Amino acid sequence: MIRLFICLFLSVVTAFTCKAESQEDFVGLLLSDIKAEENAEGVSNDDYSCITIGPAMVEKVLEMMSNNKESDKNQEQIKKVLSHIKSLRIFNAQQNIELYYNDIISLLNKKQKTYKKYTTSTEKDASCIWLRKNKDKVIEIVKLNKTEDDLKIVNFTGDMTDDFVAELLKM
Repeated sequence: MIRLFICLFLSVVTAFTCKAESQEDFVGLLLSDIKAEENAEGVSNDDYSCITIGPAMVEKVLEMMSNNKESDKNQEQIKKVLSHIKSLRIFNAQQNIELYYNDIISLLNKKQKTYKKYTTSTEKDASCIWLRKNKDKVIEIVKLNKTEDDLKIVNFTGDMTDDFVAELLKM
């Protein structure tokens, strides 16, 4: 279901490589750290890609889905999810995976007061989820998935509850 959600966004949005200005979310913080290391470690911005879907695009997708006369269960679930999402970023690396993974873990350790690990019963070692909260509201979800040849972060921001996060992660 999460793949359907991401595919829907990607089909509506022309993907662009992000040169993030915003430092509010985790991927923005990571990109800032990576840019600082590019010259020192010999990596380049060609090693990774980042897609950003901002609030205006989320609104447009919701509007398009509301105008669509056909309504199925998947579309209703997607609308429900989107109504809680402010933005979505997908960071992907297929080169220098270990280097980026170490950067991610280092940044999460440095920001451990901000990002708290969220565990699920199906979580693997290389697949982890962290939440950033403001009181009882979840304002950011960071999902990290690492395989031998791919590293991906899906970063949601919005106004979410713990119950919503649990439902989202079941999809």
